[in-house]
Amino acid sequence: NYFSIGIDSKMLLDFDTLRKTHPELFPHRLVNYGWYGLIGLKSMVKKYKPLSQFTTLLVDGKEIEIPSKARAIVCLNIPSYSGGTNPWANCRNPDVIEKTPQSICDGTIEIFA
Repeated sequence: NYFSIGIDSKMLLDFDTLRKTHPELFPHRLVNYGWYGLIGLKSMVKKYKPLSQFTTLLVDGKEIEIPSKARAIVCLNIPSYSGGTNPWANCRNPDVIEKTPQSICDGTIEIFA
């Protein structure tokens, strides 16, 4: 289970709005993937304000700096999100994986931007 704010949430909202307004455009799961991909491409070229300009992240009462390039913040306690994406598989910082491996039963919620 997870939740997020930012560009990925906006993409999902756009997808869901289109699907509810025009259900005839979504006859099959593969077509759904195509629409989601198009909405994602549109989101990639659109300019969004960085979350750090209008969002504050508090964790255990401490303010956490949001990276200036962050366009989404995801909070989760499962090893994947958004249709199976594994954020730890592509982590560029080996210290993160070594010091804080993700676990479903460790009583913590992982947060990444």
